[in-house]
Amino acid sequence: MLNTLLRVSLFRLSCFLTLTLWATALSAPIFDVNLPRGLDFTLQNSPTPQKYLIETMPGGVALLDYNNDGLLDIFLVNGGRITSPMRAPENFDRHDPRYWNRLYRQNEDGSFTDVTQQAGLADAGDGNYGMGVAVGDYDNDGYPISTSPATGKISCITTMATALSPT
Repeated sequence: MLNTLLRVSLFRLSCFLTLTLWATALSAPIFDVNLPRGLDFTLQNSPTPQKYLIETMPGGVALLDYNNDGLLDIFLVNGGRITSPMRAPENFDRHDPRYWNRLYRQNEDGSFTDVTQQAGLADAGDGNYGMGVAVGDYDNDGYPISTSPATGKISCITTMATALSPT
């Protein structure tokens, strides 16, 4: 009888310890989610009282190795400024740095550097509103994008959907 009681007590103790360790392990974070150093981007959709459909669809993100260094870089598509009410033609004020798309190069230490201007992507131009991004091997050279050897500027990252201003 004492032997059976001891076995049951040991079984209960082992169950308790197992559940305690399991619960402790579950309370520890699985991922350490922090904003990587150097990323400084805020999507601008310019909400208006008219609630234009375009306001709900800005932005996009592409992870690519734009400089072929083996590290994933980040291209972020921004919306644009919408006037309230919209005027024809709307230019979306993409000359303002607040509304630029951004390209961040990943550094070897895991931080990022904004290389938007150096890559020739600083000014998205008049009359377009960023709504996505697609990356592909535009010139069939085996790389996801191409750069101009003369200038080092990116020549074929484009927004997938661009809303043109009404005419």
